[in-house]
Amino acid sequence: MTLCRGGSAGVSIIEEHQGEELFRPRALSGEMASHPWGTTPRHFSPCAMVVDSNSLQLLSDPQLHYRYLAEVRPKIFEALLIPFTSGARTLGTIWVVTHDATQHFDAEDGRLLADLGKFAWASYQAYVTHSRANPGEHGARADVSSEMTAAAALDAAARELREELWQELHWHAQALSDADKERLRSLIRLMDGLPAVVRNIA
Repeated sequence: MTLCRGGSAGVSIIEEHQGEELFRPRALSGEMASHPWGTTPRHFSPCAMVVDSNSLQLLSDPQLHYRYLAEVRPKIFEALLIPFTSGARTLGTIWVVTHDATQHFDAEDGRLLADLGKFAWASYQAYVTHSRANPGEHGARADVSSEMTAAAALDAAARELREELWQELHWHAQALSDADKERLRSLIRLMDGLPAVVRNIA
């Protein structure tokens, strides 16, 4: 996971279980992908703070405040999170964490994560809009057609943001550091995997 120099990244979605809301990771990449750790409370967690403030948050040693995170392996040293919204509805959070005490997030990492959130929002909106365009009463053929249209819209949203990032990389190549160039390239590569995530949560 080279995006934002993090060790792991994911999308956590608000769900209801036995009458209580919680955050459940629906997509994990990096080191934590092989260490699934379940859910976190809707009312007391890093994701809850991000959703309630509706803003980007950077946490250092989050386990000092959220004690249950001390059980997460590999250890989290820093966490950078943004809300994942659809219009007025908050679906959850998008986050990236470090597992190395020498790695620290900066403003550029926040901007890249915001770009990722922009893509996730556009993809979700496009997919939901097109998948609902032909309701089930039109039959199985209409459902298949709607699914194909939604997938095409999702791919178009990914393609649009990829083009924007490639243009930024091209026009600002001389001003960007090698590290920033690599982070942009990493973000572009990550676009290829996000449509599948959006299809799973829509």
